[in-house]
Amino acid sequence: MDKDNISDFELELENLINSTTQLTFPFLSGDKKKREILLEEKIHIDSEIDCISEKYQIEADKIKSEREKIWDNAMSTAENKFCTLSPSLRMNSFFLQEFMHEYAKNQVKWIKQTAYEKQ
Repeated sequence: MDKDNISDFELELENLINSTTQLTFPFLSGDKKKREILLEEKIHIDSEIDCISEKYQIEADKIKSEREKIWDNAMSTAENKFCTLSPSLRMNSFFLQEFMHEYAKNQVKWIKQTAYEKQ
C-alpha cells in the first residue's frame, strides 16, 4: 500500500470506529428488539470491515474465524464496564455504543496488523 492508500485506509477504519459512538436504541424498545439491533450492528460492522479489506486488497479470511472471539471479548469488556447496573438496566444505548465500539476497534486492530505485516 502506498502512502495515500494508507491514509485513506486508516481514515475509513477510524470512521467506522467513530460511527459506533452515535448508536442508540429506539425509545422504549424491549430486550428482544435490543438484541436484534446488537446483531444487526455486528453484521454491519463485519460487512464494513470486509468491504474495506477488499478495497485495499487485505486478506481478511482469517478475521472471519476470529470474529466470535472478538465478539465475546467485546461483550466481556462492555459488561465489565457496566457491571454495577442490573442486567435489565445494563442493555442501554451507552452499553450498545461501548460494545460496538470495542467490537469495531478490535477488528480494526486485527485488520491493521494483517495489512502492515504484508508490507
